[in-house]
Amino acid sequence: GTVCSGDALPGGEPGGNDQANMQQAARFLTTADNLYMREYWRALYTAIYRANLLKSYMDQPDILIDFPEETRERLLGDALFLRGLLHFKLQIFFGGYPQLQSDFNNELKGVPYVDHVLAPTEWEQERPPLDTTWAGIESDFIEAAKLLPPRSEIDDVELGRATSGAATAMLAKTYLYQNKFQQAYEAAREVI
Repeated sequence: GTVCSGDALPGGEPGGNDQANMQQAARFLTTADNLYMREYWRALYTAIYRANLLKSYMDQPDILIDFPEETRERLLGDALFLRGLLHFKLQIFFGGYPQLQSDFNNELKGVPYVDHVLAPTEWEQERPPLDTTWAGIESDFIEAAKLLPPRSEIDDVELGRATSGAATAMLAKTYLYQNKFQQAYEAAREVI
């Protein structure tokens, strides 16, 4: 991540032959066969699959016998927050945002937004319009904020877990990436 910003330099061998995949990223010459890019994409979608799997279990009350509703809502909120965050990372890294559209002749697409456990027939998807992916991310953060507790209700042993404030802050950031400044302002004010 930081080799593209100039904060770090990849490899130590003279001539740039060390860490070839990082050398590509540092020179903004990354291709689809770059190992690091493929693994990052795969890891994020694997985590999205797991969040969707958890959500699918939490959405089936018939299998959750004697399961406390408060715990179910918390786990559902965690799954939605993580799914939104993972899609956000994919979108800004591999998809894009409206400010870049003119640089790509208005052909920039979003990353596939996956909101359920995919059947094998659904694995190959077309890239949707940017708005489709951003709308899914917004929805996840909005729903997560409703289900997650505020920081004041979390015990110290659970520090680091998602909160309603974290979901709302990510929603504000999502709005900023889309130039939705009034909505970003309102969401940020809610966190403050």
